[in-house]
Amino acid sequence: ELTVFIPAIKKQAAFRDDLVKKLAGKTLVQRAIDKAVCLQPTKTSIHLLTDSEEISLIGDRNGISVVQKPSLTWCAGDIGQLPLKATQVATDSIGTSLVLSPYAPLLTTDTLLHSLEVFFSGSVEVLRPVRTERRFILDGTDQSVEQLIFGSRNQTHLVESTSFIILRNDVLLEIFENCHT
Repeated sequence: ELTVFIPAIKKQAAFRDDLVKKLAGKTLVQRAIDKAVCLQPTKTSIHLLTDSEEISLIGDRNGISVVQKPSLTWCAGDIGQLPLKATQVATDSIGTSLVLSPYAPLLTTDTLLHSLEVFFSGSVEVLRPVRTERRFILDGTDQSVEQLIFGSRNQTHLVESTSFIILRNDVLLEIFENCHT
């Protein structure tokens, strides 16, 4: 059983109205909803969390569960204040939750399916995507002009992505309980 949460908080947007601007004919919110529907055809297990009436309307038109609260922000304190409607599915049963960011329009359903397979095949509580990047990192040491021009100190780093997170529902339940105490 998979529960999907899509946090689409307009006041925390990177750019004004970016969640509802169209990219190749679809809004970022609609793209996230479409991915969630591919993963979880039971629309009652998909929850759009928003502070915006406009984004709420997009969720309503898609027939998914919408929690619209003007004061909502995406932080641990507010997660515990979500109405029971949004948390009941995730906390009443043993299962898995996926928090899917609308800010990942290039994230494919195949990547999410593969990540879910990895999550289910391991004994982890939380899975967060990372990618490998090679970068030149300045460390504050003095370098000659020759080293600056021709030197190669590329290092490999793991960079965390915020595109999604997969976690067991009992972990999510613990977060809810900690917010209420």
